Amino acid sequence: MFTWQADALELGNLLKQLPCGFILSTWHSNAFRKNPLLEQNWQESRFHFLMREHFYHVGSTEDLRHPMIEALITNFPVYVPRPETEQMEQLAFFEKPLAAI
Repeated sequence: MFTWQADALELGNLLKQLPCGFILSTWHSNAFRKNPLLEQNWQESRFHFLMREHFYHVGSTEDLRHPMIEALITNFPVYVPRPETEQMEQLAFFEKPLAAI
């Protein structure tokens, strides 16, 4: 197991024991791979996912731009309101929920 995987498992175990609410930001997937620890750590019904696709750059040219999906995991339900105007939509973090991923 890679170090990041051991760290993610340990963090997951610690978060599951908290008596308070939490939000965890992690990566879900990209064009090349999927986070294998999401199913292992967060499948209980008390956990909720919000996902958003965005882009990252690795390198100096636009052809190195790839979409990735970020996952926010909470142990409480989250209401995500729909933006009322286009300007609000641009500012909203969760403007377009992804279909079941």
